[in-house]
Amino acid sequence: MTDPKHIVNLHGKDFILFAGLLDVAHQDNLESVDTDLIQVPSVENANTAIVKATVKTKKGTFTGIGDANPKNVSMASIALHAIRMAETRAIARALRFATNIGMTSLEELGADVEGSPELPKVETKPMSEKQRGLLDSFVDAQWLGLEEQDKLREWLKSPRDSQTASKAIEKYFALRDERNAA
Repeated sequence: MTDPKHIVNLHGKDFILFAGLLDVAHQDNLESVDTDLIQVPSVENANTAIVKATVKTKKGTFTGIGDANPKNVSMASIALHAIRMAETRAIARALRFATNIGMTSLEELGADVEGSPELPKVETKPMSEKQRGLLDSFVDAQWLGLEEQDKLREWLKSPRDSQTASKAIEKYFALRDERNAA
């Protein structure tokens, strides 16, 4: 039985909280929860993480798939953790199947679902000239293969924010150091 404290009503529709699903699953003698990361978020897949969850109870084994990316997560602070959100969504779906709860969990809602909270706008600074210059210098680096140089050239054609540029710079420095050590 679902405790009413685990039910949220948004615009006249009820949603169960993840905590409520977990509570009911434990009441039903939850045996195990396993997850597999099916897709790692990257620029190429719009930073979408996909996770498969398998839940085992005395009733049987149930699976669910969950995805998350910055566009379908309702809070900017959570959007930065797409893998964990995808895992939570996958587990929630598997738990709903296992416990025979037909109501959608609140955590499964995307930012574009009517009634779900809007994704707050996150202020980002554009890539600095210094960052662009450093990344441009990597394009012709001898330690970078031709295919990698082409990918970087293509990547640099789109506007990038400062945080993304910093991550790319770290990645290329690590790659350079790895190849120089070999």
